[in-house]
Parts: sequence; C-alpha cells; structure tokens
Amino acid sequence: ETREGVVVGTPHYMSPEQCSGDAADYRSDQFSFGAVLYEMLSGQPPFEGPSARAIIGAILVSSPTPLKRLRPDAPTEVERTISRCLAKDPDQRFALTTELAAALRQYESRRTRAAHGLVASLKRPAVATTLGAVVLALGAAGFLWARGAGERWAQNEALVEIASLTETGDLYEAYRVA
Repeated sequence: ETREGVVVGTPHYMSPEQCSGDAADYRSDQFSFGAVLYEMLSGQPPFEGPSARAIIGAILVSSPTPLKRLRPDAPTEVERTISRCLAKDPDQRFALTTELAAALRQYESRRTRAAHGLVASLKRPAVATTLGAVVLALGAAGFLWARGAGERWAQNEALVEIASLTETGDLYEAYRVA
C-alpha cells in the first residue's frame, strides 16, 4: 500500500508524480508502461543516471532521447504513443488507458492488414497468373542462357586459346582444349 508523500517504485519506471511523492493514478501506470515500451524498442531506459536520485532528477526535468534517433526504423505511430505516455504532465497522457490500448491495437491492425494485403493480392487470379508468367519467363531465360554458355565459351575463349597453343607448338594441349 502506498501513501501520498512517500516515494515507492523502481526509479527507471517511476512517473514524475511518483518521483515527487504526489498522488498517482492510472496515468502514472501509462508513464511506466511507456518507459518499458521505450526500453524494449531502444534497448535503454528513457531516463538514466548513475544513481536513483539522478534517475529521478532526469525524469523530473529531462526529455528522453527521441526514439527515432536510437531506432530509425521505429514506427512513427508507436513513437508518438510512447512520447504521449512519457509526458511529464499526466493531463497530456491518454485520458483513459483504454485509449492507449486502442492506439496500439489500431497500429497493430494497420500493420497486420498491410502484411495480409500482400498475401491477399497474391491470391487474386490476375496477380497470381502474372506472377507465375514472370517466374516462368525468368526460368526459361535462365535455362537458355545457361544452355548457350558452352557455345559462348567455345566461340569467345576456346578458339583464342587453341590458336595460341598451336602457335607455341603445344598441339596436345590445343587438341585437349578443342
């Protein structure tokens, strides 16, 4: 059980209101959740320091390094969600934790639809037929190229080598190359 005015928590994941000993509510949990997500994506906590006191000071006055700087491939929507969770002022965080969950579900839904969109488009007959024709054409071209490789070698390299060997008197080697 926690009381107002008492600091309790793991410094890296404490909200500013917890660090200050102020009243904490569900928005404090959003801050902690944002800190965990930030660390999961970046590999480092959003606020660091050599001691618990320094970490608490950083939480109260500093901003974390932008996630995009640490992970350029991080989705912008996720970065915005985490930044909102890590807002110093609880009123700037999500009004309800269900809104936070909805934001993450919406991102996941778009990501899943994009992945399924590719699979779905491959299931359409016109796309599948076109893709199949391209694969067959590439295979046929590769086969024909490989089939003519011996002839190209004979014309471009072997004749020159045979002539050179004949001129130097190495008739056996010229015969072997031929």
